[in-house]
Amino acid sequence: MTDMSTPRKDPDFLQIRVHGDDNRPTLIYLPGIHGDWTLVTAFRLLVQDRVRFVEFTYPRTTSWSLEEYAAGVVKKLDEKGIRDGWLLAESFGSQLVWPMVGKGMFKPEGIILAGGFGPHPFKLGVHLSKLLCAAIPMAGVWLALAFYKLVSRIRFRNQAESMAAVEEFVERRTYEDKCAMTHRLRLIAANQPKELASKIEAPIYHLSGLWDIVVPWGAARRWVKKHVPKYQGQKLVAAADHTVLPMTPKQSAESILGWMGIDHVTA
Repeated sequence: MTDMSTPRKDPDFLQIRVHGDDNRPTLIYLPGIHGDWTLVTAFRLLVQDRVRFVEFTYPRTTSWSLEEYAAGVVKKLDEKGIRDGWLLAESFGSQLVWPMVGKGMFKPEGIILAGGFGPHPFKLGVHLSKLLCAAIPMAGVWLALAFYKLVSRIRFRNQAESMAAVEEFVERRTYEDKCAMTHRLRLIAANQPKELASKIEAPIYHLSGLWDIVVPWGAARRWVKKHVPKYQGQKLVAAADHTVLPMTPKQSAESILGWMGIDHVTA
C-alpha cells in the first residue's frame, strides 16, 4: 500500500509521502539542500518492496531553525502513526538528525548519514556557497537545469518514473526555492551539534561517495566517530560523489539494506 497523500498541494508546506505497508521495516528519508523527494526516486524504487519508505519535501521557508525543521518532520511522522524506524539523512538532512534525536523528539532504530556531517568540515566553503546561491541569477539556474535535464533523459531513458521525478525537480527550482536553499546554507554554517550528537544512543552509519568534494568524507567521518557513541562504520562508494543516493542507487541500497538487516537488492 502506498500513501502519497499530502495535507496541501502548496509547495511551501512540509509534505510527507509513505510508500509500502506498515508491516515492513521503516526507512525515513530526510532530503538534502535541494529540499525534496525528487532526486531519491531511483533509490526508492529499488528498496520500496523491502521497506516502508517515508519521504519528505521541506517548505520554502527562510525563517525556520533546524529545531523547527526537526519538529515539523516529527509532527508529520506522528500524524501517520510512525514513531520508530531508520533515518536516512542526506547531506543537509543530517543537520535535522542532531536536534531530532539528540533532543528526544524521535527515537530511531538506526541512523544512516548519506553524505552527512556534524559541523561542516569546511565552513569557508559553506559561506562561499551561500554567497553564490544568493547571487546567481535565475537565468544561470535555468541554464544549469536545462543541461541536467538533457543528461537525465539519457540516463533515465528507460525509467519513466525517475524521469518524471527529474521533471518535478526542475519545475520546483524557483526563485523562492533558491532563497530557501540559501537559508539552509546559513543554518549549516551556524550549526554546532556536538552536545546533541553525544546524547544519541542509536547506531549510526556513514555512507559517502569517494569523490565527494562538497563534504570531505574523512573529516566528516572522524567527527561522527568521535562524538556519536554508537558509530558503527562507513561505506565508501567508488563511483559516487556527494550525491551518493541518486548517483549510485543500487550500491547505496545494498549497503543500507545490509545495515538494516534486510536482504540486498537483486534487480
